[in-house]
Amino acid sequence: MSENTSKQEHAVQTQSNIETDYHAILQADIERSDRMIANAKYNLILHSQSPTDRRIYMQEIQRQEEMREYFRLPTITDIEYRAHLKNTFAASLAKYLPDNSSLRFHGTSIMAAKHILSSGTISSAVDHDHTQRSMDIQGKISVTSPNNLRITINDYLNLPIKSLPIGCVFVLFPRESEISSSEMTMSMNNANLKPKIGAVDQFCAVLCPPESLDRVRGWLTKYGYPSKLAVEYFDFKNFLIKSAKVPII
Repeated sequence: MSENTSKQEHAVQTQSNIETDYHAILQADIERSDRMIANAKYNLILHSQSPTDRRIYMQEIQRQEEMREYFRLPTITDIEYRAHLKNTFAASLAKYLPDNSSLRFHGTSIMAAKHILSSGTISSAVDHDHTQRSMDIQGKISVTSPNNLRITINDYLNLPIKSLPIGCVFVLFPRESEISSSEMTMSMNNANLKPKIGAVDQFCAVLCPPESLDRVRGWLTKYGYPSKLAVEYFDFKNFLIKSAKVPII
């Protein structure tokens, strides 16, 4: 057997092992979702007399079933992009946005991004599905500033679920009266993405991974927004330069 043939066979075997690993990741994510659905259904029966609890568990079942519609086989390109996004994006953005930038960032799953765009608002879970999650407060949404954007990137984009596309970050302008308080409290009032004439336009952009750009642009067009508001994460600086929406360093 020649050396070249041996190398080729090794490369084929390595690729086969990688693909097997990716199928295993997908299967593990499906099985995890199965367990979440089964657990929610069990609790639905256990708490059948509580309307509030029933609503919470029914919403969890719906969320898991919707998530599975977006599952796909992981790729090495996506896995490397996740690591790059987590390790470098927040720091790179801090280099071109001033410390006092008014921009605020709201991270969400790819599924929730569609619902946000279709509804035209970003609202607290207390408001849109009448459940209390984490630190949700009625009328308030969680946001970060350029100084603590890493929290949004690390905690709200489903980065560990490799079978699911990376989530999106909505880039927002807070109302002038909220600029200072939103940085301190990491929250701001529910945001209207389709303001009435004369109202403040709070929608700057929605940041996406490369694989979701066309999908999100399609949603933007469908729901009446400019498709150019969908921006790949690492192209955000160029977007700001072209749009001249905020000053950059």
